[in-house]
Amino acid sequence: MKHVEKHLKDAGCRCGLCGQRLDSTQALKVHLQTHRRSSRTCDVCGKTFPSIRAQETHLRLHTGEKPFSCPVCGKGFNQKGNMVTHVRVHKAEKPPSQNLRHATDDDQQVAFSCEVGSKEFSKSADLKRHSETHASDGPSAARSRRLKVSLAATHWCKVCGSETHSLTYIYTAYSKEPSTPGLHKFTAMGLLDGRIIDYFDNDHPLKVPKQKWMEEQEDKDYWKKGSDTLKKMMDWFNINIGILMDRMRQNQSDLHTLQWLHGCEAKKEAGGMVFTRGLDMYNYDGKSFLEFDDAHGVWSTANTAAEPTKRKWDGVPDYTKGYLENECCQWMEKFLQKEQEELQKSSLPDPEVFLFTTSSSVNDRVNLNCLATGFYPTDVDLQMTRDGQLLTQLNGLRSSKVRPNHDNTYQRRDTVEILTSDTSEFRALELQTYTPLTFIENTSHLL
Repeated sequence: MKHVEKHLKDAGCRCGLCGQRLDSTQALKVHLQTHRRSSRTCDVCGKTFPSIRAQETHLRLHTGEKPFSCPVCGKGFNQKGNMVTHVRVHKAEKPPSQNLRHATDDDQQVAFSCEVGSKEFSKSADLKRHSETHASDGPSAARSRRLKVSLAATHWCKVCGSETHSLTYIYTAYSKEPSTPGLHKFTAMGLLDGRIIDYFDNDHPLKVPKQKWMEEQEDKDYWKKGSDTLKKMMDWFNINIGILMDRMRQNQSDLHTLQWLHGCEAKKEAGGMVFTRGLDMYNYDGKSFLEFDDAHGVWSTANTAAEPTKRKWDGVPDYTKGYLENECCQWMEKFLQKEQEELQKSSLPDPEVFLFTTSSSVNDRVNLNCLATGFYPTDVDLQMTRDGQLLTQLNGLRSSKVRPNHDNTYQRRDTVEILTSDTSEFRALELQTYTPLTFIENTSHLL
């Protein structure tokens, strides 16, 4: 288009395409942009593109043209990148995997919630029946094509084939009583795989269990000793936050915060828990203050106010490493065993997967949704593929991430927008380390 414009400009500032005369050369340039945009507009759906090549690639979705063929099996693709990825199947190559997500969401839900509308249900079976109604919503009800979709489930970590767990403790102290309702001058909590298992604050100075299996299986002496330890920890924080304020010459009337996070991550193997990473870090007023490098046994900081503490603590690295790599992992293994014993006795609903379509804002498209719900713990990942190719954010895949249900289980929904004319085979793969998901295979859904 830019080359053609060289021949379209004349001394009289007349457009050579439509004949319109413009007042100036600059006005002619602006006018020619309208022709340039129209030349990159899809005649079928009206979508515009930044280049002619992008427009040509898009048109193949409407025409079904697949100019790139696999040299091994002859399968056709509309983009060269998709063909290159497919060839790896014949070469036994796999694209690099993403790290397994261990995510939680602070939002609380009181029931099994529909990811499409706003309705809530007390039973997963009711949610399943409701979700099926979305399969015929809006324009998609008139579609006569059937979408080929299948689901499969595996029960191990897709990255290393083992279960990965974490045990962390978080302490937060303020220099004075915060005025915000719900905040305490000092709080402490323990988390197993991101779930709170015990809690303590200065207004109720007792360490209390936050999980049923902790309450029933730990003796009272454990909680008494824990409360006494946390009371001493609260005094330690009060003293040290004052030291830091003096060291930084800060005003006593201002509110300042000191936080400490420490714990460990480990993977579960046949011989037990194997340590993978230690966590020990301090934040002051929301910024990194001091952090322990477990691999090298030294403390690191970019804050000059933390240098005296770093020099002092660098002299006793064995204490920190000993807790992170040994004692922390031992407690983690003990807690996991008790948690599993409780889960085996409980009556949690079986995890389920739902597939349904919802209408899109574009007439010739629909949203394909994969909803997994009722799983526990949060260590779960979903994958969606089109004709064997993994769909990612580059393909428009959106994820709700892991969200809590009312019964301590979790749910997640992944969504991708597709053309109603797309005849590809879509597969949804759920990866989880604990409980297998029930799965539907070769199920067709009417669009």
